[in-house]
Amino acid sequence: MIIVNLCGGLGNQMFQYAFGDTINHETGIEVKYTIDTFRYYESKRSFLLNEIFNLNLPIAHKKDIIECIGWKRQHSLTRRLLATNKFSKLRGSNFFVDYDITSSELLYNYTAKNSYYYGHWCSEKYFKNNRERILDRFVFCKGTDGVTRLIADEIMKKESIAVHIRRGDYLTSKKHS
Repeated sequence: MIIVNLCGGLGNQMFQYAFGDTINHETGIEVKYTIDTFRYYESKRSFLLNEIFNLNLPIAHKKDIIECIGWKRQHSLTRRLLATNKFSKLRGSNFFVDYDITSSELLYNYTAKNSYYYGHWCSEKYFKNNRERILDRFVFCKGTDGVTRLIADEIMKKESIAVHIRRGDYLTSKKHS
């Protein structure tokens, strides 16, 4: 089994899912996801993928994590520390962090049963061969109301752009104030 840690906001979770799904698709190895790190976020982030998209991700439980990386590394705070450079020598041979490996190394040299992946994996290089499959998976669960549907139809009729201003972290996090 391979376990991929989910963390961050919806965008990060989408990249992490795409990364895990690609490993599963290309290797056939079972992939599960951890969601236990969300309880430590000061900005009240939460696991959103199953709520927003029709995914029903397999969640790794304590016994899965112990089986994968051992009981000494099972706690989510321990795993957060292991992901830092300061504790990199304690990771072991089956704990991987996104800034340590490239996509080709990942799929051809490092992917093995009982591996744990911690990181954001925010690059299409980790799933570019699986792009269409990933896009097909991101289908919204909830239908749109009438007003939203009218606005969406209007946007589709014209050449449109969107601007997103990221504020959430900067308004709620003490690190950004």
